[in-house]
Amino acid sequence: MADRPLIIELLLGVQETTNHRIRKFGYGDGYEQIAADGINTKVREYNITTIPFSRFEMNAFKEQLDDVCVGDFFLVPAFPGLPPYIVGEEIRFRLVDNNYTLTFFPAAEKFQFTFTLKEAFSG
Repeated sequence: MADRPLIIELLLGVQETTNHRIRKFGYGDGYEQIAADGINTKVREYNITTIPFSRFEMNAFKEQLDDVCVGDFFLVPAFPGLPPYIVGEEIRFRLVDNNYTLTFFPAAEKFQFTFTLKEAFSG
C-alpha cells in the first residue's frame, strides 16, 4: 500500500458529507442511549468532480484511481480550497465502493472523472 498525492488543482467541484459512527440502544418506552462507536467515529466523505482532461491526462489519472481502488491511499496534503479544518493536515482517503465514473465529451475530446473519497484511518 502506497500513498498517492491527490492533485487538488484538478477539482471542478467538491461536496462534503460527514458521518458519525454511533451505537444506539432503544427501549420500549421510546428512550434511547447513544454512544460513539470506536476511536475514529467521525468520517468525512467528499464527492469529487474533476476538470475535463485530455486523453493523455485521463490515462495517467485513471492509473492512479485504479491503484487506489486496489489498496493504495490518496494522500491529501494542505491545499487552499479545502474546508478550513483540513488545512495543515495530511489525510488519507480511499474510493468509496472502489469505483469511479468516467465521462467522455466527444465534441471537446475531453474526459471527466466523478468519484467519492472516504477518509481512511491508517497507522
